[in-house]
Amino acid sequence: INTSPTKVVREQPIEVLPVFSNFDSSNKLLLEMIPEFDLNELHKQEMQTFIRRLKKTMVDYGGLGLSANQCGYRFRMFVMGSKDEQIVCINPRIADKFDDLIKLREGCLSYPGMYLYIPRYEKIKVEYLDELGQTKNGIFEGITAQVFQHELDHMNGIVYTQRAKPLALQSGLKKRDKIMKSVSKHGKKFQEAYTFR
Repeated sequence: INTSPTKVVREQPIEVLPVFSNFDSSNKLLLEMIPEFDLNELHKQEMQTFIRRLKKTMVDYGGLGLSANQCGYRFRMFVMGSKDEQIVCINPRIADKFDDLIKLREGCLSYPGMYLYIPRYEKIKVEYLDELGQTKNGIFEGITAQVFQHELDHMNGIVYTQRAKPLALQSGLKKRDKIMKSVSKHGKKFQEAYTFR
């Protein structure tokens, strides 16, 4: 009988990633077309750790989606979902679009406090690989379709401000500046109220 004490292995806490914001002039990666992800890298431990961190960062920041390049990584992948469930989309693409474009209100973790009405398809057919490298496809509608299109834009070097009309963008910037001044004045609780939902 082995009477030596059992060694307890504790998992290291998952750290959040930094998120590029529009206040950071070094965020050129947000404007780059991200190349296809090399699937040979997917099953490496450090990549699986990165994916867990990307999920945690999205949840901790209160986002509905987050792309790797928003955190400074040139990986063609993003996560989307809620606090309770997230999906990983690697080498994502839209296979088909249905219905007409409609304008939907959206924000972005890289542009805190700024909301714009952006034209998006209400219903799309999507294809992507999950974190296990399995091919997934399906029909996304409503806010799920909206988030997928927003994050896919990030993969293609497009930020949502580029899709807004000039006057709408100018108005959004003014409102954002007002919000950010209030954040500075009232602190973290006020900031949490204006996180991208």
